[in-house]
Amino acid sequence: MQKIVIDTNVLISSVLTPNGKPDEVVKLIITGRVGFYYSPKMLDEYELKLAKPKFKLTIDEQKAIIKGIKKTGTLVIDPAPSDFEIKDHSDRIFYDAAKENNAILISGDRKHLLVLGEPFIMTPADYLKSMGS
Repeated sequence: MQKIVIDTNVLISSVLTPNGKPDEVVKLIITGRVGFYYSPKMLDEYELKLAKPKFKLTIDEQKAIIKGIKKTGTLVIDPAPSDFEIKDHSDRIFYDAAKENNAILISGDRKHLLVLGEPFIMTPADYLKSMGS
């Protein structure tokens, strides 16, 4: 089974835009077609971003999302930070977890992650295309 890590922007987009490409990726996780990996620091980042008032998610909605992550995902240890330069510190946890676990990192972050040109970093659309979806 292919392993994936999803950046926070993909998680939030899946919640705010049902039936979009990020939501299709999340549905692959929910149906067990891919293995979803997360670490304690990633979970903290998800919780922090989901709680932002601009997303207008209730506490119950936030808790349900985190519960779903814990139910469908595989918890991995936070890897030691790599020496690879990434401008946004919050992206490092996703990059390092994907690299450490031989997983695909799915992100919409063109400014900090996709510009790295790493073959294991893909947009939701590119990932779905690679899966034949």
